[in-house]
Amino acid sequence: MNIPLSKPEITPEDVAAVSAVLKSGKLTQGPQTALFEEMAAAYVGAKFAIAVSSHATALHAALLAAGIAPGREVITSPFAFIAAANAIEQCSARPRFVDIDPISLNLDPRKAISTLSEESQALVVSHTFGLPAESAALCGEAETCGLVVIEDASQAWGAQAGSVKVGGSPAALATVFSCYPGCPVTTGEGGLIVTHDAAFADACRSLINLGRDPAAPKGGGKGASWLTHTRLGFNYRMDEMSAALGVSQLARIDETLAQRQRLAEHYRGRLRPLKDRFILPMEIAGCRRAWSTFNIICREGVSREKVIGALADKGIATERYFDPPLHLQPFYREKYGESPGTLSIAEGIARQILALPFFTTMSAAEVDYVCDALEAL
Repeated sequence: MNIPLSKPEITPEDVAAVSAVLKSGKLTQGPQTALFEEMAAAYVGAKFAIAVSSHATALHAALLAAGIAPGREVITSPFAFIAAANAIEQCSARPRFVDIDPISLNLDPRKAISTLSEESQALVVSHTFGLPAESAALCGEAETCGLVVIEDASQAWGAQAGSVKVGGSPAALATVFSCYPGCPVTTGEGGLIVTHDAAFADACRSLINLGRDPAAPKGGGKGASWLTHTRLGFNYRMDEMSAALGVSQLARIDETLAQRQRLAEHYRGRLRPLKDRFILPMEIAGCRRAWSTFNIICREGVSREKVIGALADKGIATERYFDPPLHLQPFYREKYGESPGTLSIAEGIARQILALPFFTTMSAAEVDYVCDALEAL
């Protein structure tokens, strides 16, 4: 048996939705993009959603629209996908990496708050592996200090803290989602920015559309032309085929998340007897985790590389998320002189964590096959 790390669920309805767009001849800036944005905003409980070409471009546009200034610091986690740090760097700001909580693996709010300085302008808060971060504490402190909070929910479609979905709280200026193939909602490549702030949403719409005025009408007539560009912008738009796929996927997100929850519970049940060798992903009372991936942490004395090799011999794919952590990535290490040992928790987790196969269409038999292989070590 060969089991991939991840694969998207593409149904006949998904194929039909994309095919219909191709047949329509309207391939960009059309009704599917508008519908996807409307559905996404309604789902998370935000007022506005802006569909873009990727999670990375969503982060970049959100930070630019937030007015992140050159030379300022943006606090973020070192234990995350590199897109967040890169987006900060692309604004000519500096990512200030702060260590994580060893249990949740999210940014440690106490350490983040103690790191704030006159150079700090914003925080990018990741919901690592779909577990809601302590955003309320961070947003409260940020408001007191006049800082911006952008939430990175690339792994948190459907995650919930209390009764509020990630992306639904107005405490953060914006939340960014990914629509990469491994996500519960995929558009191939793609991303979303959600917000409650109308002016911020307009700024994002302009930035992702080459700096055009989002209020300018098309087709001539009175007023500013739609070809009037009011700022330096980018082509970060989502195309209609991607949006149509997103609409079809988002229509069944509750079913998708329920299936992923069942798979995670099956994994946890099978691996609980191995807790002397592996730390299993946690859940927090009052929160709903969005199972984007399923990760185990090898305990001291368990060689992760031997586990990887043994699983590979049985056709089981794995991944080392996120190793090395961001402050030790070659670019950031060279530019800012970071050295090992400065963020010990993130570094220790990065050395021992391992992502196991996890995807919506994964069968219970495939989960059992992975768990049997781990038991046999």
